[in-house]
Amino acid sequence: MEASAGFLARDADRDRVARAKAAEAEAAALVAEAARLQRELAAVEEAVERAPQDGGAWQRRAEVYLARGRTADAIADYKQAVSLAPEQEDWMVKMWDLEKQLADERAEAAQKRAAEEAERAARAAQEAERTRAKEAERSRQQQWREDNADKHAESQKQAKILQAEILKDRGNEQFKEGQYEEASKLYSRALAKLGDGPHPTETAAAAHAACLLNRAACALKLGLHEASAEDCSVVLGLEPTNAKALYRRGLAFAAMEMRDAATADLRVAATLKPEDASIKKQLAKLAKAAEQ
Repeated sequence: MEASAGFLARDADRDRVARAKAAEAEAAALVAEAARLQRELAAVEEAVERAPQDGGAWQRRAEVYLARGRTADAIADYKQAVSLAPEQEDWMVKMWDLEKQLADERAEAAQKRAAEEAERAARAAQEAERTRAKEAERSRQQQWREDNADKHAESQKQAKILQAEILKDRGNEQFKEGQYEEASKLYSRALAKLGDGPHPTETAAAAHAACLLNRAACALKLGLHEASAEDCSVVLGLEPTNAKALYRRGLAFAAMEMRDAATADLRVAATLKPEDASIKKQLAKLAKAAEQ
């Protein structure tokens, strides 16, 4: 065992030495390449200084600049080269090509910046509008409470509905981001605020049904099919013709191998929403499975 450990240690040492040498060689190669590029640039710059009337010297420096990504400097040198040697048509063509390339790159960059600025402005405007709407709603609720002190209990109910709506909206945001567990928790908190009913307003009843259906959608995503079916059943107990509840319960039943129940729900949903392609697709899928 001690001998094996010794061999392993020596192998590790050799690997470290090899890696260190490779790193040194790579660093040396980079230094050498940098020095070569610097000498090359110094040579063409010196050539231009020695013979400023030599178009070829300007053209060679333009190519060196171009190789280093200095397109604007390359164009300037090509212009000087063409002015000194107008018979060099290929230089002129190269200059035009570089000018067009640079213009295209600048235009593309400007468009990208404009698009990014527009997107940021749109997001800021949307956020400001959402904030304004929520602030306005809070102000209305506060004013209502102040003007109706004798209806404090009703005010409390309205506050809970508003809190539930906010929780529901946050849940919707989490769902869109694929955070299904977090979204489900937010919908459950909203349902706790709303209670089981009877609900004081149509808004509260609609929010209650929406939270149940959204939590059912989360359960489907998480593979909790029984929980999804239960939430949909609660909605259907209150709204027997709710097509969305029938559709999602049908999906849950299908996932639990309850094909007859799934088909029954989906058929009713298709009757209520004959134009819904998703319902038709699921019915066809069940029919195909039944044939196999």
